[in-house]
Amino acid sequence: MLIAVDVGNSGVKAGVFDGEDLRSHARFAMSDLSSPDLLAGLLDIEPDDVDAIIVVSVSEPLLAAFLSGSGKGAVVLGPDVPILVENRYRDPSEVGADRLVNCAAAHALAGGAAVAVDLGSAVTVDAVSADGAFLGGAIAPGLPSLQAGLRSAAPALPEWVREAPSAGLPRTTRQAVNWGILHGLAGMVDRLIARVSDSVGDGAPVYLTGGDADLVSGLLGIESIIVPHLTLDGVRILYDRARRA
Repeated sequence: MLIAVDVGNSGVKAGVFDGEDLRSHARFAMSDLSSPDLLAGLLDIEPDDVDAIIVVSVSEPLLAAFLSGSGKGAVVLGPDVPILVENRYRDPSEVGADRLVNCAAAHALAGGAAVAVDLGSAVTVDAVSADGAFLGGAIAPGLPSLQAGLRSAAPALPEWVREAPSAGLPRTTRQAVNWGILHGLAGMVDRLIARVSDSVGDGAPVYLTGGDADLVSGLLGIESIIVPHLTLDGVRILYDRARRA
């Protein structure tokens, strides 16, 4: 069985794949992980059943921390395993591996052109062509960044609380902060999706993933599909693609 791992700014997401089937998955703090055996145990799999641990990360310090603990023996997409996605960036080395991974998974789901949106510390909105090429996309502040920026610029305002925005017009300052951040983020994401979709044509499905996908999806004006484990599935797809090459 394969363990796919996404090491991000807000934690570690991992899943166990038996072929194409996601058998189990979990999210951890880096402090929860100190050995490959512990990682396997937290995912409810025997260590001897693990054929490979495949990791993707855009943060070199966090990746190094993972590899020094639970990632001993793991292989990393990019440095260790080639990412077999046609990359049409002017400088392909500038693209974070997570964006390529998400686009590979979105293309597999759609069976053609698609838009992959990752709502985490940053928001990425990327286009993948009908033949599976990464076309490019946008990077913007995510919910944590917007929250921290407002808090830093206006510390007298109430701290943002993670909850759905009120249905009506806000009548408290706390509601106003919540409403403004969430609807502002949704409006930005709608706009970015619309512009990125121009490169792949009408009708291309939009897939949302990331920790804030569930909170934002209902506020979007553009139809979208939440795929909670898009990145993990992309790790599996690209590892299998490299093995077959």
